[in-house]
Amino acid sequence: MNVFAVSCVVMAFTAPLACASAVYVNSDAWNFFSDNELKDRGAIAAAIDADVDFYVDAGATAVFYNLNAQRALFGSKTATPLWKDVSVGEDGRPLLRGKPFVTDQDGSRFLAMANRAHRVSELMPDFIARRYARCRARGVEMWHSMRMNDIHYTYLGSEWIPLHSDMWLDRKDLLRAWYRHSWRGEWRDNGFDYAKKEVLDAHLALMREYLLEYESDGIELDWMRCVPLFAPGHDESNAHVLTQFMRETRKTASEAAAKWGHPVKIAVRVPARVREAYGVGMDIATWAREGLVDVVVPSPRDTSTEMDCDVALYRAICPRPIVLAPDVDYCCRSSDDKRYFLPFSADIDRGFVSGWYHDGADAAYLYNHFPRHAKERHDGYPAYIASLGDREALARMPRRHVFTSHAPIGEGEFPSSPYWNAVWRNCCNGCVKVNCGEGVSGRRAVVVIGAKTSLDVDVIVNSVKCAPVSLDTVCHKDLPEAKEGDALCYVAAVVPPGVLHDGWNGVEIFNRGPVDLKSRDFVWLEVKL
Repeated sequence: MNVFAVSCVVMAFTAPLACASAVYVNSDAWNFFSDNELKDRGAIAAAIDADVDFYVDAGATAVFYNLNAQRALFGSKTATPLWKDVSVGEDGRPLLRGKPFVTDQDGSRFLAMANRAHRVSELMPDFIARRYARCRARGVEMWHSMRMNDIHYTYLGSEWIPLHSDMWLDRKDLLRAWYRHSWRGEWRDNGFDYAKKEVLDAHLALMREYLLEYESDGIELDWMRCVPLFAPGHDESNAHVLTQFMRETRKTASEAAAKWGHPVKIAVRVPARVREAYGVGMDIATWAREGLVDVVVPSPRDTSTEMDCDVALYRAICPRPIVLAPDVDYCCRSSDDKRYFLPFSADIDRGFVSGWYHDGADAAYLYNHFPRHAKERHDGYPAYIASLGDREALARMPRRHVFTSHAPIGEGEFPSSPYWNAVWRNCCNGCVKVNCGEGVSGRRAVVVIGAKTSLDVDVIVNSVKCAPVSLDTVCHKDLPEAKEGDALCYVAAVVPPGVLHDGWNGVEIFNRGPVDLKSRDFVWLEVKL
């Protein structure tokens, strides 16, 4: 690492606590058009205002509104509108180009979304302007969030649903790996290849339409919906393609700023790991050096938040004033077994954000945190959103720091367990690290570990043995439950005061049991403050 990079890392770790930071929220178009009836102009206006107010009242400082997958959920001049070529057959089944949707259940859902989006476009063609005006009146920024390669539902048998654009339906030669399309195909194989001029031009046109036709405070290029972006084996060699896209976006944002009379910024959603960003063609350092980005959002591949996000490394290559805002997503899991996860909560979200502040982040960013979740939760959502932007207060709050697994996003990489490879009987075998954030010194903490096998272990934190304690005595009930065929065992231990410190802490176990513990045995690990 060069001297410049080292200095950036040092600055990140020694920056003083700030009283307030930005809180960015990404609002999914599917969420808006699925959860609101939108029957007439009055209902549309009320739904738009309520959606803005939900996040503003919760403490958001900017809302990134998504309005496209492959198709656009507005009357786009450059992308295929969601409702194009959608009809209903004589038997009542929804059709796309005369072909039935993949299933009745999906068909009904997508048909309803297409009809609602069409109704909004017809009854209130200026609905984006109304949304911007509402955000402006409430004192928050409104950004466009453009999904760059959204390929939901492109697995075998789902080719005919109205999420797929005309270009995707008609030009399979433009897809990155259509030759893999088989019964075991990964749906990401079927995304567009940005090395193809037609693909690049189509997305450039949509980006320009967003910025120049609809006033906003910025645009987020959501490169994580979805990666990879090039044909297998051609990722790094095509990095110049994405860099040129970023240059064109900066140029267009400057045109938009001149047209609208205020700054128009650029955000990018990129992989949580720096090496993986480069592995899919994202030359983040060049983007930063050339001033092509204002906000960088390191993000997981899917909806599972990752504690081990390369915040310090991103800080090194994206020095301030670039805003670093890692993504807190819908859930988190502490195992490669995807059955064992917990949805977002106040304590879990605070744990992730506090850890990232310690490593150099500037702001909080929420993805897949929808208004409908407020009805499901009992932890103060959405009111706790504001706390994520108050770094100083967050350092004093109760938090859960969950040790998470990682889902690789590029070609040629395979998942690996985050846990100890093996802990043989009557021994230790190294430590795993948990980022405990800020304001840790002197606080009482509990370590919780869960496994699919019996655990007879001593828990050791930062080389200090911790006293075992019953889960009931620490009132810790919100944990993943055993799935079919498994019988989970949880152990907990109290960390003595003064043992934990800010940032990264090491957790070990000494296996007193008669059998070896394998990495695949473990399903959960967290430090609760």
